[in-house]
Amino acid sequence: YDAAISALKAVYSFYSGQDGDSLRLGGLFGGSSAYDYLSCSRFEYPRFENDEFRVIVTKDIYNDGGKVFFMNTVTGQVFVQVGDICRPATPSKAEDAKNCRDSLLRWFEEHANRLAIGYYYVQEYRPSQYPSIRMISQFPTELDPVHCSRAVTNGVEVVASSLFVPGKQFSMAGGIFMYSIRMRLLTSESGEEYISPERRGFETCQLVSRHWRITKRRMVRSREGTSNMGDTTVEEVRGEGVVGEYPLLHEGGYKNYFCPHGPMELARAPSPELYSHGEGEGCFAYQSCTDILTISIEGFLQFVPGSICEPQGNVFDVRVAPFHMDRNPDFFY
Repeated sequence: YDAAISALKAVYSFYSGQDGDSLRLGGLFGGSSAYDYLSCSRFEYPRFENDEFRVIVTKDIYNDGGKVFFMNTVTGQVFVQVGDICRPATPSKAEDAKNCRDSLLRWFEEHANRLAIGYYYVQEYRPSQYPSIRMISQFPTELDPVHCSRAVTNGVEVVASSLFVPGKQFSMAGGIFMYSIRMRLLTSESGEEYISPERRGFETCQLVSRHWRITKRRMVRSREGTSNMGDTTVEEVRGEGVVGEYPLLHEGGYKNYFCPHGPMELARAPSPELYSHGEGEGCFAYQSCTDILTISIEGFLQFVPGSICEPQGNVFDVRVAPFHMDRNPDFFY
């Protein structure tokens, strides 16, 4: 108990927790978003529960009863809990008492190291039921080559990464995978991969459609009625735009568009009707999700030179390199 509390005191001696402004600024431990889901973890002032058996360390700003991190004051182990799902948030072995005692310090140190080296990045999220918010994104960058991939095709860069989000509110299987797709037209500051407008043949290009190859595990039901993992299968998924949007990329930023009549109407219309949906600097990013049977995703995004309304050439494929899913990361945040 004394060793575990010493680790707790060491952490809080530097910072005593975030105040109410964190709702506006985002939590110290960041979060993720997809569709109408938004999660962001705030560093809490220590709050003891269950006769001081556990102390709450972080809490989800946006979801009451959502993701909570706590330290067991007897062993020192840090856990993440979402509903009735609870699992260690740091690597742990039952026989390794010292690792448990240091769990909170290792958890903080790993997060601080990831921030320092650029494993995470700051992103603006725009869920429909919240104002836009800039916060630390828990989707990994290219420093994690397993869960993040990068490819450049004809001057268009696509970075894709995945994140496991536990919780039975998503599925009875105990969670889902969220993934982030970030795309941009490289600029002259991008180095050797940059292609000038003269060489690539266009000043702008606009996303038209997507084609995914999703590798999944099969669920095999036994005679006794239990479900087991079988061999793998590949699903081919095609669709117009991404999450109903058609970003137009230019060097240094993007303009976003949507079709009010849906993708089928866009495909049939001789003169496509698109409406402006904002603009931004840097990369265009969107988030989506897939079930926990998914092993990896790869594929292509189709772009048209110029724009959908004023094409200046033939549609071309931009590669999305394979990125993988992992239900058991060493550290949870």
